[in-house]
Amino acid sequence: ACNYPIREEVTVEAFSEKVKKHRKTLAEMYLGRWRNVEEIQRVAKMCGVTDGSKFRSELTDENPNACILCGHCVKACEEFIQERIIDFAGRGIKRHLTMPFGEVDPHCVGCTSCAYVCPTGAIEIIDDLNRPVHPKMIRDHGMKVNAEMATLDKLQCRMREVGTANIVDVMDAYDLLPVHNYKFGKHPDSPKIYSTEMKAHYFTQGANDACWHGCSMSCAKVIDGFTLKTGPYKGQKVCVDGPEYETTAGGSNMGCFDLDFIA
Repeated sequence: ACNYPIREEVTVEAFSEKVKKHRKTLAEMYLGRWRNVEEIQRVAKMCGVTDGSKFRSELTDENPNACILCGHCVKACEEFIQERIIDFAGRGIKRHLTMPFGEVDPHCVGCTSCAYVCPTGAIEIIDDLNRPVHPKMIRDHGMKVNAEMATLDKLQCRMREVGTANIVDVMDAYDLLPVHNYKFGKHPDSPKIYSTEMKAHYFTQGANDACWHGCSMSCAKVIDGFTLKTGPYKGQKVCVDGPEYETTAGGSNMGCFDLDFIA
């Protein structure tokens, strides 16, 4: 319903008697399947439901930490880390959460975002990698940074989008970009090497750069399938790390505004 285009003015009733009735039925169904899960009990109580026995079946899971298929972990992985390492598989009663092919995905950076947002404790984190004294405190602060990166970065530095290349745009705008051996602070050709051009024609998006294990910033961008123009490997396609600000500004300082050269 939320994806349906509105053709005329509509009124959304969130607390009508009909909606409350449907909400109560859904709460009974959830309580019937996961009756010992505290979060389900809390939501059911809000809907005026304390008994879900009529919906109990062979699917009923007595585990108080059972996965309730809410999808919070999938969303956290996608928004915080820009990955889809954990996702839904199966249909109907066979629907469940898993990593690709039911195996541990080596692309997981161990950020613990999925476990943090899980409302039931179905995902367990074992804090013995380096034996931190206060693992919960570390996760609390880490998730705060993750959330800020996911929600504010696109309005500020765009590090997750274009990496440190965004500094080129800023330096040029404030007459601080090194040009022609530090002779100038900006140049009419500078827009040719802006981060917007890099994103449009070069950067590979949607992948964690693995610069720092567990980091959700992903500021070090790469170019997949870049064709080398010179040297003994001319014509071969390689994966190029960057270009970041230092590389790009180095090009402008030499008076070069060709992204193929800079990359």
